[in-house]
Amino acid sequence: MTGHPHVRDSQARRAETLATLNRLCRLAPDDPSRRRLRDEVVAGYMPYARYLANRHHLHGEAHLDLVQAAYMGLVKAVDNFDPAYDTAFLTYATPMITGEMKRHFRDTSWDVHVPRRMQELSAQLRIATADLTQSLGRSPTMAEVAEHLRADPGELVEAYEAARANSAASRILLLRFFRGMTQAEIGDELGVSQMQVSRILTQILDRLRSRIVR
Repeated sequence: MTGHPHVRDSQARRAETLATLNRLCRLAPDDPSRRRLRDEVVAGYMPYARYLANRHHLHGEAHLDLVQAAYMGLVKAVDNFDPAYDTAFLTYATPMITGEMKRHFRDTSWDVHVPRRMQELSAQLRIATADLTQSLGRSPTMAEVAEHLRADPGELVEAYEAARANSAASRILLLRFFRGMTQAEIGDELGVSQMQVSRILTQILDRLRSRIVR
């Protein structure tokens, strides 16, 4: 039984793409045909990258951004694959593609540009608060946390606000991207306005676009 013609065509295309990949891997880095073969391989495996991205059931710009992240992972896989790894290409490429998509979500967890110092201080703030709560038997004051960290209280207040913004953005990302909720539904869920939800999502997507362009 040979199967449906569409299936046979799809199998033939995959076999052809794999053969092209094998030729690409044998080329010298400065071979003039390398760029053309690389583009052919990437284009051949793009449907698979889209398949991985589509499993998240995103819509609109969020979906397009995730697909772009999947394509970036695919390109990295094509550029770094070596038949000597003794593994199938898709076995090698899948974790690279999914890893790029995970990085995509992780990079959007800070919805506005927060200086690295504030991000680091925010993490220290959470740890210090937990430690002091355990040792004091109560929630510490901001002054006590500042003394514990030898940090300026004003900086700690900024770090606390940054952490709150990050937490709100992470919940909004979860609801919008993974549960497919509308902005109005997210606003009702979190007790904030639809305009606030829209602003945070816009900032996230703007950051994603700037990262893809770079």
